Amino acid sequence: MKIDFVSFTERHYANTLILTTPYVCFELFSDRKEGIEKIGYYLPTQTVRSGTRKFSIYETTVPNFDELRQWCVSQSSISAKYNFYIDSYMVALDMPGIEGQIFMEENNTDYFIYRALDKICVLTSDKGYDQNLLLRFVREIYYREGIGQGALFFHAGGVAVQDKGILIIGPSGTGKTTFLTKACESAGVDFITNDRISIDRAGHLNSFPMQIRIGIGNFNNLKLYHMYLKQPNRFKRLNNTSSEITKAEFKFEVEPSLFCELNGIGHVASAPLGYIVLPTLRLGMGSSFEIEVLSQKEAIRIMENEFTNLNDYVWPEPWLIRPAIEESYTEQMEGIYLKFLFLNVIFGFEADFEKIIKNILDHGKTD
Repeated sequence: MKIDFVSFTERHYANTLILTTPYVCFELFSDRKEGIEKIGYYLPTQTVRSGTRKFSIYETTVPNFDELRQWCVSQSSISAKYNFYIDSYMVALDMPGIEGQIFMEENNTDYFIYRALDKICVLTSDKGYDQNLLLRFVREIYYREGIGQGALFFHAGGVAVQDKGILIIGPSGTGKTTFLTKACESAGVDFITNDRISIDRAGHLNSFPMQIRIGIGNFNNLKLYHMYLKQPNRFKRLNNTSSEITKAEFKFEVEPSLFCELNGIGHVASAPLGYIVLPTLRLGMGSSFEIEVLSQKEAIRIMENEFTNLNDYVWPEPWLIRPAIEESYTEQMEGIYLKFLFLNVIFGFEADFEKIIKNILDHGKTD
């Protein structure tokens, strides 16, 4: 495994985030006097569609960061605006071959983000930076680049069955993750992503770099996960503030690779969209389930509510830069809806998921 350190200055703590296949393996290395520290995040690969991308973060001292800022000012055309969404001041840099942005937050922590070729680098003046913030940068890069390529993002999950992608979409609390976790216990089902997903111009579902948030009641075999409940770095309960976002107090985060490993299933980055499922779990219904075909109007209404290109209010933290609203988004949405008019609402619970998956495959239809 090759680790690529890109030296920006001799006086810095170097941290490198690298990309590998078949999974995107975000590994944070801290090159410090006390030795090498490593933290791994294993996420579904985007290599096929986005190209190989190296994410790097460099931690530098405040004086060196000031030197960097002065260099940026001298080498670039500066345009600045106030980003009121996160109470920070943003400076955009315009340099040949490099796109850069400086974010100055109220606590005087500065972040400089730039990209050149296949590298995206983040410099920060804060030695105690939050690792979750680093992943937030990575997620936003995926998000913004996807939108730039015409992708549609939804508050939804996805699995693949027989090379056909199933989009699992609906409001929070309707059973998306429950349906997904139970579906992944069925034979021949591969995991794509949970909670956020994109549909590209070719009509493919694409994974998103994000951990899975699962309610403890969704685990069919709790003993399988029990040992990981004691390892907060790999499997941790969300904090109290997050419970307001997730609508449930007892939710856990699990890495996609661990989820797939423990369930003995595959992990795919993309699959052609074949079916759209809007699950609604009826607790107490036992093993009974039914399938109802929604009207086009109702299905579009639900999907519009979970469409996140324009505004993504359900994120625990706001985006650094809000995506611009363009008329083309509406046109793209209409194109997707007209092409995939086979929307089913699935009612089910526990053991019925294999039957539901089979029913989808038996009764799914496309125009």
